[in-house]
Amino acid sequence: MTNVTATATGGTESYGVFNATSSPSMTNVTATATGGTNSGGVGNYASSPTMNNVTATATGGTESDGTNNYGVHNYINSSPTMNNVTATATGNAFINYGVYNDDSSSPSMNNVTATATDGTNSYGVLNNDSSPSMNNVTATATGGIHDNAGVYNANFSSPSIRNSSLAVGAAGTGISNSVFNDESSDTKLVYTELDGNVGGLEGVGFTCVGAYTTAFVALNAQCN
Repeated sequence: MTNVTATATGGTESYGVFNATSSPSMTNVTATATGGTNSGGVGNYASSPTMNNVTATATGGTESDGTNNYGVHNYINSSPTMNNVTATATGNAFINYGVYNDDSSSPSMNNVTATATDGTNSYGVLNNDSSPSMNNVTATATGGIHDNAGVYNANFSSPSIRNSSLAVGAAGTGISNSVFNDESSDTKLVYTELDGNVGGLEGVGFTCVGAYTTAFVALNAQCN
């Protein structure tokens, strides 16, 4: 897929591009979805495409309908190579995910901007039972009524994050962290800027090497 613009509107599952058990090469692709019960710019199901210069956007929905928006949704053993990808999810959804890596999906993410805004819960990147390699990633979450997390790790996720910027905006009533670890997840952060505290459940782990705040205050090995 080269120099493609794909748009989907409405329906139950609305994806600009949906790859199912297939792994195409995607270059210079703009994929947009809006108004579905679940809307995704790009969805990868058991697929590992090569994504170069891709813009993926999902928007719309209402919290009362349980709507979810995904800029990029990787699930069921999907581990794409993502280079120069902009993934955005926004609107009055129940959950907005810039990038959602789910069920043993561990992509290689290079030069990725993942943004989630508004809705009940917003996550720049959410990893569930997934351990991506993230390099030069900007992950931002803001405007969620309840949770906001730049990167949220759940269910034994262990991402490696290098040379990145992770930020959380205005606090909701729940989680508000640049990085949050849940349920035995651990995160390795190397030369990464954190705009917002790290947080997690008892027993979860953080390893920081050269990480720092937006005020250029160095963090210790436990990211404090």
